Amino acid sequence: MRIVGNIALVCAIIAAASFADASGARGVVVADPCDKPCITEIGDVPWTPPAPHARPKVIYGEDDRIDVYQETDADRLKWAASTCALINLNRLTQHPDGSWTISSPSAYTRWGLPACEDEPFGDQPSAAFCTGFMVGEDMIVTAGHCYNTNSLSSVRFIFGFWMLDETTPRLDFLESEVYQGVEVVSYESSGAYDHSVVRVDRPITAPGAEPFLLRRTGVVEAGEYVGVIGHPAGLPMKIAFGDTYVRNADTDGYFVANLDTYGGNSGSPVINTFTGMLEGILVRGATDFVQDYENNCFYSNAYPNDGGRGEDVTKATVFAPYVPGPEGNQGVLSLDAAYYFCDDIVTVTVVDVDLEGETAVAVDITTMSGDTETLTLPADPEIPSRFEAAIMAQPGPAAPDSGALDVIHGDVISAFYLDEVSETGMPQMRVETAVVDCEPPQVTNVQVAFVSGTQVQIHVATDETATVTIHFGEACDSLAYVANSAWNTEHVISLSGFAPDTAYYFAVAAEDRAGNGSYVDNDGACYSFVTYSSLNYYTEYFTLSNPVDLHYRQAIFTPYDHPNHYQACITSVIALPVAPGGEQISLGDDAYAEIPFTHGAPITFYGADYDCMYIGSNGYITFGAGDDTYQP
Repeated sequence: MRIVGNIALVCAIIAAASFADASGARGVVVADPCDKPCITEIGDVPWTPPAPHARPKVIYGEDDRIDVYQETDADRLKWAASTCALINLNRLTQHPDGSWTISSPSAYTRWGLPACEDEPFGDQPSAAFCTGFMVGEDMIVTAGHCYNTNSLSSVRFIFGFWMLDETTPRLDFLESEVYQGVEVVSYESSGAYDHSVVRVDRPITAPGAEPFLLRRTGVVEAGEYVGVIGHPAGLPMKIAFGDTYVRNADTDGYFVANLDTYGGNSGSPVINTFTGMLEGILVRGATDFVQDYENNCFYSNAYPNDGGRGEDVTKATVFAPYVPGPEGNQGVLSLDAAYYFCDDIVTVTVVDVDLEGETAVAVDITTMSGDTETLTLPADPEIPSRFEAAIMAQPGPAAPDSGALDVIHGDVISAFYLDEVSETGMPQMRVETAVVDCEPPQVTNVQVAFVSGTQVQIHVATDETATVTIHFGEACDSLAYVANSAWNTEHVISLSGFAPDTAYYFAVAAEDRAGNGSYVDNDGACYSFVTYSSLNYYTEYFTLSNPVDLHYRQAIFTPYDHPNHYQACITSVIALPVAPGGEQISLGDDAYAEIPFTHGAPITFYGADYDCMYIGSNGYITFGAGDDTYQP
């Protein structure tokens, strides 16, 4: 028999058992009920300087955060000097000479509990509920859920809140390091465009501070490395550049990255590691902390680099139009879609602060097949810097200046806007393009690739990038259930929850990026499969669409009433009880190795005794014989 799964995961499960630290069992962990976006909790327990002692930095996976005094990179120190803390006025005291003090810092607590002994930075004070950064002579950007017009009188922007050394926080500030907002220039409280652009009471002259270089056009690509600077959980400033990168940038308004951030990082600048360009604002993310009931403390939630939901970052291009460049403001041209079908409505938008007061703006639109149209965009009465209009696309030969956009399948639509007063001081031609797709995706190669008693995997191919939906049920005329795939041309859809020894039927729908759809049902007869009659409760088929859900889990199997019956108990773990060691085994492709049990007694599994097991490079642990097969 074999246990199917990921070899590294299964080995971790076998070795993990119950995790304990020097003080005893970690105990039950409970998730922080507050996911970002959330104003970070600043407790009422006063902070007192701790006696010098070593606090180990123990966190599962890589913790990329370091204090400013530990940073040696000149660019990152410059960015740190241009980043500020948002602190409520009631925690500050202003002195007669104009200087300021954080007079009421809080101890680093959650739910009234202290940080666990191995929690990094647990002895440092907490005061900042969010982070911001300098983008102009007198302008600061932060998250919209951190700052609105109600914050103008009650919040101050503080530059330089960081640790001077391992034990000494900087709590006193020059007058030039503290600013008050006087105007919210642009604001979105939450969602895909979460941001707040704030004008402060005077030009910013904090030591070393200068405006960030904003991305004003284009998009950051998935895989590009980024870092973040800010005040995680309200702590003194931390700099985090490591193995952190953009996971997905397809969503309009924000991208997702695996950044080491917390609630107080909301509003933090997210910076391209290699170009130094400001790519966006940290606004949302996974749960920050978990509670250790056994030891009455809290510690950081941890995921592998590719695990968890990721952290959401509002793209800089969302708020860049409201931030003046060196000479003017960047005009932004956009189309409402990247793909259109032949009978579609194309909506064109221009945002340009320099055009406030104008009643309309002209945009030229062309197609690769030869059509040319001029579209007049009237001003939005509610937002005077925004201009928008729509034009109807229709299939047919090009007829320039007809008032409609004539397109054919595979056409490319191009829109052109001349930004006469750009951020460079020189005219800039803004161009946006989109593809015309008039034909639905063709669905081929529908296969039932895997069947068990409760699970099925279906493979489908499409001739263009599309999403696939499987409609399934126990009768061809009653396909009441659905499951979806991601954008792709080769689709793998895993389904579960079926009854054993049962016939099921399914059909396949596909939709491309333009919205064209197709549906195949085996010429009306539906595709079908029959689940196995014998259940194997401890086998699960993992794929991209049915991802491994056992990360950081321990499974204990206990015999129950019969040698062939087991009950399983699954619990969370965050560390191994014994450090990995012993002989390192190198395996080739499609290979396996025998691992004898050297403790002197066999292992009984499902009524059979085994004195060894086999590990395979394709992710298998087997008993009785090795397994070198590969199944994608």
